[in-house]
Amino acid sequence: MKKALAILLSLSVSTVYAQFDPNWRDPNALFDASKTMTDNVLVTWNRVDDIRKTCETESKRRGLGGFGYSMEACSFWGTDKGGKDFCHIFTRKKTTMHDLGHEMRHCFQGSFH
Repeated sequence: MKKALAILLSLSVSTVYAQFDPNWRDPNALFDASKTMTDNVLVTWNRVDDIRKTCETESKRRGLGGFGYSMEACSFWGTDKGGKDFCHIFTRKKTTMHDLGHEMRHCFQGSFH
């Protein structure tokens, strides 16, 4: 029963993500670049040894509760007290253009998937 519930929940979450952008995992898929939450953001790129540990720690430090699954990269964005948009990207020290580009898209479009 628990396994079936976990599978259904997983499918539901995937379906919700797909409603926003069904091609978010395809590095060659076109997307609507006119839909942004900002056009001017200060991006900081952090390259780390242990991406899972770093992303979990950063998520919890920011009050987001952690991811609870493996990832290749992560990003955190928002607006500082002075009204400036910021985005912190975390990748492995050896990463891919897809991982970096995916996280950069979060910097401009927030939770797009």
